[in-house]
Amino acid sequence: MWPRLALAALLVVALSACSPAPSDSTPTGALRLFLRAMEQAGSDPTALETAFGLLDAHAREVLEQRARDASALANGRQFAAWEMLAQGRYRVRFAYAEYGSMRERVEHERATVTVVGTSGNDRADVPLVRESGHWRVVLDIPTPPVREESREEPPPAPLL
Repeated sequence: MWPRLALAALLVVALSACSPAPSDSTPTGALRLFLRAMEQAGSDPTALETAFGLLDAHAREVLEQRARDASALANGRQFAAWEMLAQGRYRVRFAYAEYGSMRERVEHERATVTVVGTSGNDRADVPLVRESGHWRVVLDIPTPPVREESREEPPPAPLL
């Protein structure tokens, strides 16, 4: 009996060790890669660039514009777009298991990954989009309001 249990335990460990590494070929894989990169950003200087590459095109464009704006104000310092992500300030709202806590729903080129917390009470729906055959995290980054120039006519100049 013990040899069977030992063999079964060994098989379970071997199968779990062989689980494929996440990739951006699936929505869940792309989200796992993004979350892992953001979690490592405090200690790995390349992690933010990895996370940036996993964002959708619109989010990357907004961050690129923010980097240009920050660079224009920084007296010669040039910022990269991924530096606009909150390095070291990123925090997941709730604990989740690495595997088994994510379920994906795919509809054509869009997907939603539902992440369920370890307590079972917390959940978050994360939207993703397929771009050039790879899944990207849709990050809603608000753009600052554009100030409109005053369209009023200037007051007339004094005659004297």
